[in-house]
Amino acid sequence: MRTAEGKGAETFQIPGLEEIPVRVVKKRQKNCYLRVRNGEILITAPLRASKEYLASFAAKHEKWIRKQLDAEEKNGRAFLPEAPGEREALRSILGEYIRIWEPVLMVRSMGFRIRNMKSRWGSCNVRTGVQTFNLQLIHYDKECIEYVVVHELAHLRARGHDPVFWGIVEKALPDYKERKKRLQ
Repeated sequence: MRTAEGKGAETFQIPGLEEIPVRVVKKRQKNCYLRVRNGEILITAPLRASKEYLASFAAKHEKWIRKQLDAEEKNGRAFLPEAPGEREALRSILGEYIRIWEPVLMVRSMGFRIRNMKSRWGSCNVRTGVQTFNLQLIHYDKECIEYVVVHELAHLRARGHDPVFWGIVEKALPDYKERKKRLQ
């Protein structure tokens, strides 16, 4: 673990919450602070705090942590932790669907990004022609991913969500409503 202020992070697990890694960032401060955001447990701690003390600190707050995680999940804000290879797998799937649908929709994507997004599956910047896709799509079937790709590419032909836009999506994917429903 690095001990330089704010740099590096150590991770460990809390008994009873093994499925969620605890990230520790050590800084020049007196007290420990616990946060739960996006399904991640973060402790900022004094530089000299031992791993044993931090594990005890986190375990002591297990009930509170579970409550926060449940609230995030209930509100749809929790992200599943990123597993090795997920980003690359999603990049491959998205690239394949973009190549398939660009000529069908008569559009040209200028590239795409992948990131965790709290409230949407994708977005399209019509000015730059770049799409952004939610990393959490990797946890859905390919039909749902394909729907999001078609939806975002359709924005390059029709801004907003007016009847013209939905007509483009429906012509491409007649079952888009069923796919969209599975994402909710």
